[in-house]
Amino acid sequence: MATEEACPDAAALCELAVRTLYGRGTQRHITQSVRLFQRAAEDGSVEAWGHLARISVKHPTGAVVSDSDQQAALAAWRTRVDAGDADAQFYLGTCYEFGAGVQEDCEEAARLYRLSADQGDACAQCNLGGCYVNGKGVDLDFEKGVHFFKLSADQGSAKGQYRLGYCYKNGIGVQRDRYEAIRLLKLSADQGEARALSCLGTMYSKGRGIRRDAAEGIRLLRLGTDQGNHRALYTLGDCYLHGNGAPKDPAQAVRLYKAATEQGSVKGMFRLAQCYMAGTGIDCSPEKAVTLLQRSSTKGFGSAKALLPRALEARARLCWTIERHACLDTEVGRSRVAAVFLCHLRLSREWEIGKPALPTELWLMILGHLTLGDLELPPSLSFPGHPETASLID
Repeated sequence: MATEEACPDAAALCELAVRTLYGRGTQRHITQSVRLFQRAAEDGSVEAWGHLARISVKHPTGAVVSDSDQQAALAAWRTRVDAGDADAQFYLGTCYEFGAGVQEDCEEAARLYRLSADQGDACAQCNLGGCYVNGKGVDLDFEKGVHFFKLSADQGSAKGQYRLGYCYKNGIGVQRDRYEAIRLLKLSADQGEARALSCLGTMYSKGRGIRRDAAEGIRLLRLGTDQGNHRALYTLGDCYLHGNGAPKDPAQAVRLYKAATEQGSVKGMFRLAQCYMAGTGIDCSPEKAVTLLQRSSTKGFGSAKALLPRALEARARLCWTIERHACLDTEVGRSRVAAVFLCHLRLSREWEIGKPALPTELWLMILGHLTLGDLELPPSLSFPGHPETASLID
């Protein structure tokens, strides 16, 4: 592992900081990377200031970059922009695109990216392409976006290779070509680009557009999770949940879904909500599931919006059952209520994760509580017939 003392110059410090930020060849540590970027910035590295600005946007609640430092960087960049410095044009553009230290202004960001891209800056070319394919600050134009992604990829930019590969994979602004997509994604992944690692890992693990190789998919996804990529986190969680290329481990799946949720992933929130509803890898909690689905819904995730009404109904039913049996205020009593409710959820297939069938022992335990009169269920919580126990239920 490299050390700060081994990298006395700004460029080397900045390179080490990048590796530390993304966990490339060393342990991922945001705070440590910030310290390295700050040292490099003090030595005049414009690139270091750019990374600090982006970190302040991604981690606004963390004390990573002070307002005074950010304003000093902006002033320095504006002076360099006026002098035609391509690096400064790019980094100031990122500030305007994401609102780092300035009011968000996508049109100004695109203008600055173009100035830098016209001078051959690969990062600016990639970001300008992103503006075109997303219609940020410019008119939506997929073909122009692909044009700038190609310029960036041809210079060996890992981000440019990923963006262009993604376009070929999905037929965005170019005819779909899975062979070219895989070639570009592999080039990007070989440079450690987290999104390319996640994309390729998903393709290998699910056999989408490529021969299925679960082991290779897991390897790539783990590399992506080491960098905190939210797509890699929830996709690897799916692998553990279903035993696809990894040992079936619902608890590990839940840990990965939680990590993806912490990154703001709407799919991570949705997957975690499903686990809370079905009691898969974690204690059943419709209340927590509702909270997660509401968060995911507000971000426009359609599946969460569709399932939220059922989650609200499930929460209401569980509250009714617990209130009806308030005398069972012990932990054992509540667990019985939860067990019966969980049985209903799985059998009704409202929240199906994996196979909904229950072990016979669990059926007998639940039936024992019912026949002993420990619990009384509302009429809406009727159980579908079970071949071994239908007569007992009747």
